[in-house]
Amino acid sequence: MTYKLVELQQLAAKIESTEGTAISMSASDVQQVRNIKFTYGIPRYEKKTRRASFSKFNSVGGSRMGTIEFDMDLVGLGASHALSGSEIFLQACGLANTSGGTNAQLYTASSIWDYSSLSTSKHKSLTIGGYIDGGLRKICGARGNCVLSAKSGQPIIAKFTFTGALVDYSEATMLTSITYPVQQKTPPLFYNAAMSVGGSGGFATGELLVDTFELDFGNVVQMRADANSATGYRSAAIVDRDARFKFDPEMVSISDHDFYAIWKAETTAALSLSITGSNDTAENKITITAPALQYEDVQDGERGQLWIKDIGAALRGSDAAGDDEFVIKLGT
Repeated sequence: MTYKLVELQQLAAKIESTEGTAISMSASDVQQVRNIKFTYGIPRYEKKTRRASFSKFNSVGGSRMGTIEFDMDLVGLGASHALSGSEIFLQACGLANTSGGTNAQLYTASSIWDYSSLSTSKHKSLTIGGYIDGGLRKICGARGNCVLSAKSGQPIIAKFTFTGALVDYSEATMLTSITYPVQQKTPPLFYNAAMSVGGSGGFATGELLVDTFELDFGNVVQMRADANSATGYRSAAIVDRDARFKFDPEMVSISDHDFYAIWKAETTAALSLSITGSNDTAENKITITAPALQYEDVQDGERGQLWIKDIGAALRGSDAAGDDEFVIKLGT
C-alpha cells in the first residue's frame, strides 16, 4: 500500500453546460488555490427497529452532497486582458459578469437564476474536482459563497465555499502541463490603496486609516432535492443574499466623523476601495464599490495602543431595481 502526500493537491473547476451534470476537466481548468478542504455530507438513516436488545441494525446512507472550501488570491487582469481564473468562482457565487470596457470585467450582485438556460443565467453552476495524490474528490451542480478579506500589506484573499452533489471518489492521476495566470505571481497588495466611505462628507480618500477589511457576499445556499438523481440532489441554489462589510478605522474626533451618530441615524454612505497591482501590468487592479453602506455594529477596539473602531456594516441595494449593493471590478 502507498501513502498519500498532503502537499500534492490540485483544484480544477469548470462551468457546466447542463446543470448538475458532472463534466470532465483538463489542465486548463486547474486553479491556483490553497487551504483546500473537502467535506462529505452523507446522512445516515437509522431504522430504529424494535428487538429484544439495545443492539442496532445497520443504518442506510441517504442523499449525497459535498462541500469544497479553498482560498485564492484575488487579482485583476493580466497582459492582453487575460483573466485570472477567479471569474468562474465569482459567477457561481451569484455575480453577473459584464464587460467594463477593453481593460476591465465587472461582477455585480444578481438575483437572476435561469435553470432552463445556463448560458444566460447569472448564477453559473460548476463541476469542481479536488485532486489529491492519486485520487479525485468531486462535486457537481455547485454554487456557493465568497468572503473577501485583506490585511495591510498583504493580498486580498477570496475564501470560497461551494456545495454540490457528490460524485463518487475515484482514482486519478494529477493533471500536468499547468499554466497559471501571470498576475497570480504578483497579486495586488492592500497598501497604497484608495478607500473612502461617504466621500467628502465622511471619510475621504486618504483619511481612512484601516488595517483590515472583509466583504462577505452573504449568500444562502440550499441543495435542491431530486429523487430522480443517483445522489438525491440536482444541484445547489443561491436562495438569498445579505452582503456585509467590516473594517477597522482609527478613532477620530466627533467633529471629524461621528460614528455613533451615523449609526444611530441609520445613515447610508457610498463605499469605494481601489487596490493597484504590483509590477506586472497596469490592469492587475481591483476596485470594490457599494452605493449604500450602513453601520450596523460599532464597537471600540485598539491597535498598537491606539483606539480604533471595529465596524460591521450592511451593504444595501437601491430602493428600485436592487441587485446593486456591491460591484467588483477587475482591471482598469
